[in-house]
Amino acid sequence: MKTIVITGASKGIGFETALSLLNQGCYVVAIARSSEELEQLRSQSS
Repeated sequence: MKTIVITGASKGIGFETALSLLNQGCYVVAIARSSEELEQLRSQSS
């Protein structure tokens, strides 16, 4: 399993990249200024 760190993961390209990698089975360390927006990423990942 790959571990990937993404900054700016709560919006835009960072969000979509993180979501795609999570759905591919990667371990993603998502970094953003807003923890509330990171919750959205977590809820949308499968």
